[in-house]
Amino acid sequence: MPMWRKTRFLLFVFAWCALGCLASCTGKAPPADPREAVTGYLEAFFSGSTEDLRSYLPAGMPAPPPEQATFETRFLRRYLARLASFQVEDVSLSGDRARARVAVTEPDFAAILREIEGALCPERFPENDLEVLPFVSGVLGSFAAKYRNEGVPGRTYRTWLDLRREGDVWKIVPDGTGEERHE
Repeated sequence: MPMWRKTRFLLFVFAWCALGCLASCTGKAPPADPREAVTGYLEAFFSGSTEDLRSYLPAGMPAPPPEQATFETRFLRRYLARLASFQVEDVSLSGDRARARVAVTEPDFAAILREIEGALCPERFPENDLEVLPFVSGVLGSFAAKYRNEGVPGRTYRTWLDLRREGDVWKIVPDGTGEERHE
């Protein structure tokens, strides 16, 4: 093999190894602050990233099973996650424990479904079967246009998340006792 090919090959191998090392070193730093832990946890929760979600749970804590959702379900969840937001309002520390109050704003799916159900009630359906498809697609299209122009109806609630320090990082303790207050 000519010398220039050997040199090129060695440079290629070196560059590949260097990129691999950089990729493994640029992972997220573990959250050293309760606010960072809550933010990372909720971002993973809303986006449906089970692997990221697991990293915010304490060791030995049963984690949610990996999501086996269809492509369409994952796509829709990622889209709807863009409509959700949260704000960490308060964090109280007590030794190796913390409690964070979070305001969450997300689409009000119950209101949306009630509105669509009212528009698609059986009494409003056309009697001719050939007219059902245009009727339903027209109603759903009008709601899509309405929500695009006026925004999706939302709801805001507050919930508490408990945290526990493990070494230098904070982990979410999902015990299901978060208090909710709907607004």
